[in-house]
Amino acid sequence: MAWRYLLQRYDGSGWGQLLHTDLPLTDVSVLSNLTATDELTATVSANIASMKDVDGRPLFEPWGSAIWAEDSSGHIRGGGMLVSDPHTGPSKQVRCIGLSGYPYGMPYTDSWFDVEIDPLDVFRQIWTHLQSKPGGNMELEIDPLLTGLK
Repeated sequence: MAWRYLLQRYDGSGWGQLLHTDLPLTDVSVLSNLTATDELTATVSANIASMKDVDGRPLFEPWGSAIWAEDSSGHIRGGGMLVSDPHTGPSKQVRCIGLSGYPYGMPYTDSWFDVEIDPLDVFRQIWTHLQSKPGGNMELEIDPLLTGLK
């Protein structure tokens, strides 16, 4: 199966332009995890890792770029937000975490109290709060599904 790798800008107020539509990556590993965030790791050549966009920003910017793995049928099969900087170190490794890993380690700084609430409403409240912070809008929409539990 042929894959291609897309590099996309994230500017904190939503997803931006595609920076590269056929990123030349090697040693790619796309992990889909059941109980943890998805992950993409790969090696990128030094000349690609050092490239900049038309505004002079590095193409590979931790928390400012994402890499998506697309299969030959056009479906995104993995990827996420870039969390490692390929400019450091000789191997030019990149590591991306799935969007579910975004809130890891972030404190919930809002005040909210409710009883007899569906657990998925709590989940939606947390994501709404995180995305309302300056630079935190990932344009995620959480399905209105309910568990039926309280």
